[in-house]
Amino acid sequence: MPVRVRVFLVYFCAYFLSYFFRSANAVIADDLIADLGLSAEQLGRMTSVFFVTFAAAQLPFGIALDRFGARRVTPTLMLAAVLGNAIFAVAPSFAVLLLGRALIGLGTAGILMGTFTSFSGWFSTRQLASVFSLLVGLGAFGGIGAATPLALLNDAFGWRNVFMGGAGVFLASSAAIFIWGYDAPQAPQQTGDTQGRFADIFRNPIFWRIGLLNFTTTSALFAFQGLWAGPYLFDAIGLNNVQTGNILTALALGAITGFFACGNVARHAGIAVSYATAATLLSLILGVISVFPSDAPLWLLAVVFYVYGIGGAFSLLSLSEVRRVFPVHMTGRAATANNLLGFGGSAVVQWGVGAFVSAFFVANELGRYPGEAYRSAFAIMAVLNTAALLFYLPRLYRLHQSVAK
Repeated sequence: MPVRVRVFLVYFCAYFLSYFFRSANAVIADDLIADLGLSAEQLGRMTSVFFVTFAAAQLPFGIALDRFGARRVTPTLMLAAVLGNAIFAVAPSFAVLLLGRALIGLGTAGILMGTFTSFSGWFSTRQLASVFSLLVGLGAFGGIGAATPLALLNDAFGWRNVFMGGAGVFLASSAAIFIWGYDAPQAPQQTGDTQGRFADIFRNPIFWRIGLLNFTTTSALFAFQGLWAGPYLFDAIGLNNVQTGNILTALALGAITGFFACGNVARHAGIAVSYATAATLLSLILGVISVFPSDAPLWLLAVVFYVYGIGGAFSLLSLSEVRRVFPVHMTGRAATANNLLGFGGSAVVQWGVGAFVSAFFVANELGRYPGEAYRSAFAIMAVLNTAALLFYLPRLYRLHQSVAK
């Protein structure tokens, strides 16, 4: 088997697992509430801590990537996910659950950026966007696994056994990357970080135009797919576990479509134009969800969530945007700085929705909140994403002007 194929496969498996366990709480939310008596705020805080530790690891991980390479750094960090899954599986209380979720986030923090850095050495600039979007598209099937299949596994074996099994598969995936995930011979390796600092990245105004839109587009997808889309479907629409899993499957399929398509679309229409168009679509669909009637047919709801997934998935293009702004020896740091904003935004939004719902709405005796709570959250997200899009648009205009000249 060619080395590039092996490298692709081991990182694909790791990203699939990352996506699965990132999204799992949306389906098991009702069981977590029932088993451990969690409030909406606790559920949001526990789920969002995944993104907190994920984001916190990005900057030091970026330095380590540029220094030591993805093959050594990524699987080492994944060992935290092994421990986190085991702790989550046996958690007797909210505090222990929080610790397990935090370690899962930390352990998966290096998978996507490790993949991007590794692929940057193995594939040409022309190939990279397509190959990377292919891997992310395939890996996003983890979101499918965390929808209806997880609902069925949860009904059959319980969420604790699912997470204990996760510890074993994360360990196997970590070993596979260390054994077969070779760094390319031509991959840039630094002995220090004197050839570019994070300060240079964060002082760059173009980075912020890209990064803030990444903040809202990524969090709009992951914060809701990973948690709040589930309670919205349970409480606002009145669906059962399997129906909720089916709609989340439509969302995951939309994300997969977007991940697969974004590289090819960007190659023909341009990265900035494609990203801005998808962000516009995302704002529109968030607005639709915020006023969606509870008695509408399920097939229409599935279509709406499918389009939602497509719009959110184009946030992947922010990595290609950032890579165009900074030199190759800063690839790891620039990518992780951008990822810090995307996944940091997911943490803020995921916790913020829970805090907002708990603060302004009252749960019934079953712990369910009124549909207006979740519809308001989607509406606020639509406004935030639109504001970030407007801030990004001057970047699109300047690129157009430079091409015209």
